[in-house]
Parts: sequence; structure tokens; C-alpha cells
Amino acid sequence: TLNKMYEMDTSIKYGATEIDMVMNIGYFKDGKFEYVSDEISRMVQNAQGNIIKVIIETGLLSKEEIQNASKLVEESGAHFVKTSTGFSFFGALPETIKLIKKSLLSTTQIKASGGITSLKQLREILDAGSNRIGTSSSVIIMKELSDN
Repeated sequence: TLNKMYEMDTSIKYGATEIDMVMNIGYFKDGKFEYVSDEISRMVQNAQGNIIKVIIETGLLSKEEIQNASKLVEESGAHFVKTSTGFSFFGALPETIKLIKKSLLSTTQIKASGGITSLKQLREILDAGSNRIGTSSSVIIMKELSDN
């Protein structure tokens, strides 16, 4: 937690207004939900009003865990549930976005990332309920868009 806080503070000092943090998946999988929630809450409270996006790494979670992680992120006060770092398995699948959306009760938003490589996928993810996307294929997607 101290490293995440230091990195966040440094990022904000240098102009960041949005912070992505990875949920502690090991603790989450071990059922240490209070620790995970407390860490997220502390980041939100110390973010100086900036946006916190919590990466839950959906490719490592079961459907039930995705729902529970999404609720935990929401209850901890973060602004976004984010699907993936892009360094693990899949991340952004329409069915996963729908599952997250169904789990949220408030204005917590969804950022889909991990594996979005085409305009078709982008549209499916947005239709499923994602508010934002993250992709390293933006040039390809924009070309597809301009070709339509």
C-alpha cells in the first residue's frame, strides 16, 4: 500500500489527474476483502479529488469473483472498475462488461481494456455498457472507422 500511495502522490505531483491501480488479487483470492477494500479506500481518500480506476484483472477471476470484486471497488469509492492491465489473459469481453455492469448499483463506471483490437469489438464492448476503453490498437480502429 505504501508503494502505491507514493507512486500515486508522485504521479499527481507531476500532473496526473487519473490513477490506475491494480487490486491486490492475491489478497482478494485469499478472501482478505477488508484489506483490499481498505487499500482502495485509502487511495481514493488520498487522491486529492482525482479519478481512481481499479484494475480487477478479470482474466484471473471467476464470474462470481468478478461480481464480488466489482462490488468491492464500488463500495470502496473508486470511480471506475477496469477489466485488465493488458498483461494477463483476456480482459475486455462483452459478457464480462455486462457482468460488471449488472454488479454495480451506483455511478461507478467501467473501463474495458485488454484485447480490444477491432472496431467490431469496440462497438460490442460499448454496447455491453463500458464507459471507456483502453487499447493499443487505436490506429487500426480509427482506420476501420474511416473506411466505413
